[in-house]
Amino acid sequence: MAVSGVKDTADPMKAPYPLPQPAEVSSGERGSATSAYLMMFAAAYAGLPLPIVNLIAAIVYYLTQYKKSRFVGFHCFQSLITQVPLSILNMVTLAYVISFVLIDSMHESKLFVAILAVGCALTLLANIVYSIFSIVAAYQANKGGIYYIPLFGKWAYDRFYGHDAMDEETFQAHHTPIVNEPPTT
Repeated sequence: MAVSGVKDTADPMKAPYPLPQPAEVSSGERGSATSAYLMMFAAAYAGLPLPIVNLIAAIVYYLTQYKKSRFVGFHCFQSLITQVPLSILNMVTLAYVISFVLIDSMHESKLFVAILAVGCALTLLANIVYSIFSIVAAYQANKGGIYYIPLFGKWAYDRFYGHDAMDEETFQAHHTPIVNEPPTT
């Protein structure tokens, strides 16, 4: 039983904002949501070998697109928050590779070489898994669907549809574009 003034979190089906069904999602929203996942491939291509480029691209895309709708916001946020740990992992691995290349004494350390080999293998595996999840999420977004990436999907859901989501009035006020106005004298 819910206490007056407190949201009932016991039943996830009673979330404050219902999820849109595929028929309710416009093609523009589908395209924007899909692009949130696919733009990371373009950013990776343009930013090689700088992993920070992906993260910056994800942040910029989120900040410019999430205002379109809760559907687009969900997908942009999920794409962004999955990009953060991957970018950090990629940056750390790149730093190790650069130090290995630049510091000759590192070549003699079998421990460092072993750590580097395992780190590169794990980083490659993480990037492959992330790419698969991103492709699946992009496919679902393009169909007007919601796909929850493990570890991150619930956070994105709560932020845009769940109990942590802004109420509709605040969401609309927060996302209303600024209209051109004449100068004040």
